[in-house]
Amino acid sequence: VFFFFFATDCELSIEFFKSLKNETNVKTVLWVYDDELIFDILSRFYAQVFDAVITCDYYATFGYQKIGIPSLYYFSSYLKSELYPVNTAKDIDVSFLGDCVKADRMEYINYLKKNGVTVETFGHGSEGGVIKKEYISEIFSRSKINLNFTKINKLTLTTWFLEDNSLASLARQNKGRPMEVAMTNSFCLSEYSPSLDIVFKIGKDIDMFYDKEDLLKKIRYYLENENIRVQIARNAYE
Repeated sequence: VFFFFFATDCELSIEFFKSLKNETNVKTVLWVYDDELIFDILSRFYAQVFDAVITCDYYATFGYQKIGIPSLYYFSSYLKSELYPVNTAKDIDVSFLGDCVKADRMEYINYLKKNGVTVETFGHGSEGGVIKKEYISEIFSRSKINLNFTKINKLTLTTWFLEDNSLASLARQNKGRPMEVAMTNSFCLSEYSPSLDIVFKIGKDIDMFYDKEDLLKKIRYYLENENIRVQIARNAYE
């Protein structure tokens, strides 16, 4: 039995899963997203009544292993029928597709615009608005540089569970976006995340930026060096 939950899902108790395993003798696996945020306050407690854990946070695997629970790091996977290269002109210099109201994403985007970089945004709170799923591959393929951000969201009503875990705001998350971009044979420039190099080779399959100035510098570099940008995209795709 695989159980997947969000941080706000508390309908099924730890005791329920303990009794499920004891009474039926089935193997139970906890599948956790956002362990960067909820490992300390939620998932490490649930995990103790499961046989194993699958987590999207590389570092959480060691936390589970420390308390004797087998764990597997599973980053992201997607369907080739939904994400694929589109033969189209690269008519977008820089794009970001995602939630533009999260964290400080708009500060970065506005900084680029003030410094002469043309950036097109799509998704919640963006200029391009929310787009249909079938157009995602086309946007990635049209973009010379696809941005990815890794900071977690600021504390809001929807993240009330972080009130007792304020240090989680310092965490960076590996997102699925670099994987999605790679599947379209396109180039991704990602904000720093400490475990991104577990999945990709930095500078070969993807590149990272550390602050606004570094982002601007690397965007200018990759816009001027198409051959390097295209080769990195190809490496990630392969």
